[in-house]
Amino acid sequence: MKTPQVSEQDVRLIAELITAQTNEQSTVPQAEQRPPATTKPTPHAPTRQRAASTPADAPLYNRVQSTIALCFAIFIAGLLWWFGAYFTLQALASFGIKLAGVGWWQWLIPVAITASELALWPHRASGPLQFLFFAGVGLFDIGTSFAGLTVWGAGRPIPLFVGFTIPQAGWGLVGFALVVALVLAFIPERLIRWAGPDLLALWK
Repeated sequence: MKTPQVSEQDVRLIAELITAQTNEQSTVPQAEQRPPATTKPTPHAPTRQRAASTPADAPLYNRVQSTIALCFAIFIAGLLWWFGAYFTLQALASFGIKLAGVGWWQWLIPVAITASELALWPHRASGPLQFLFFAGVGLFDIGTSFAGLTVWGAGRPIPLFVGFTIPQAGWGLVGFALVVALVLAFIPERLIRWAGPDLLALWK
């Protein structure tokens, strides 16, 4: 019996078939890869445009109206400051400090008090020394205004609205003098700190 002869071409063909079959069996099918999803940048919410607060953009009528209101606030601040300064000087005179001889120079004392309060008004960046100095000046301002009010206002009639009379002594006089001293010590500075810069910015 003759052995069939296998040609070299047949050997190559069989080898290729075996290799292909082996590769198909050993290869694990991989999941179809999708391109990475590109995240679209989320558009930022449109920022609200604030109404133009620049004084130049405001109508002339509004600017004049605001100017009158701010000037009136400054006038009230000046009037309250004058009363507070007067009572401070009255208190110093009652303490035996003779200031009448220096004339108008004595008004530099309340001016210095007000300038210190405006410059050292507490804020987040204030240091302890600045706060203590402001507290000392403020207490001096309140104390002298209180003392001057008790001397000036004891039993004095005040013709305001329906009119009233300040108590001669006791807690009525103390309460009245303390409330008015607190108002005279801090309200003028607060009014100036608000109305002054606003008035300047209004007509820049």
